[in-house]
Amino acid sequence: VGMSDELADRFGNLPNEVVSLVELMVCRSVLRRAGIIAASYRKGLLSLTFHRQARLDTERLMMRVAGSLGRMKFSPTLVLTVRL
Repeated sequence: VGMSDELADRFGNLPNEVVSLVELMVCRSVLRRAGIIAASYRKGLLSLTFHRQARLDTERLMMRVAGSLGRMKFSPTLVLTVRL
């Protein structure tokens, strides 16, 4: 049972804004556990900024970036950018 279900059980049908807020909170929690401290999307580019102490398999990540045909970039400042 998720947070939205618990809230709905207690308060009835939830407005879409509340459901969206709960989904955003869950997404932020997942990103934090992955070591991501910032995420943004603008004009077809998704940018994920990793904490400097994030547990990254950099070799695997760099192989993925290299095989992305230019769609992905990873900067020395720990920002992964993906063209969607």
